[in-house]
Amino acid sequence: MNKKPYYLRTSPPGAYEIARHWYGLDPHFVEDLEHPSCFACHYYPFGEGSPKNLQKAWRKRLQRCHIIAHSAGGSNHPENFLLLCVNCHREAPMTSDREIMLRWARTHASYLGTIFAEMMEAVKFAQLEELAHLWRDGDCERAVAFAKQHHLDFHPKSTRPERFKAIALVCREYLERKKFEQATLFGVIQ
Repeated sequence: MNKKPYYLRTSPPGAYEIARHWYGLDPHFVEDLEHPSCFACHYYPFGEGSPKNLQKAWRKRLQRCHIIAHSAGGSNHPENFLLLCVNCHREAPMTSDREIMLRWARTHASYLGTIFAEMMEAVKFAQLEELAHLWRDGDCERAVAFAKQHHLDFHPKSTRPERFKAIALVCREYLERKKFEQATLFGVIQ
């Protein structure tokens, strides 16, 4: 087989090749080759476990993103690519400056940090802070049953922050009723 020299590469590298390039070079981007995640937000899109074939795992839901676009003179070499989730790829800056793109990826908010911030916003929105002391082990299942019993749901096209707010409101309603039942049980309310 007649392979072209590395510097004449015309097709982009595979996702696993990109991951191998960055592994050890920049631990922010690739900490572990066996756990593929977005280089920017570290979203791990595979739920429990990952495919046994690492090459499939790296390309399953991560997209190759040029650091410098090919149309702007960027190469198709692994060092000119990051692996990003769909959302980060959409948000990534289009730039001809390599350092701007790398800084953006290194300082991008983590996926879990973003979710936590959205959940805290939902807690504030639903004014749950005052009722949080009522939450006990097992209340998650009871709150879900309560939501189903009262046909509480959110629109399927709602955004994640909107869903968190809807869930927080269901939790608030559940805890308000729990508080009322406890008060009634102990004779506080006649």
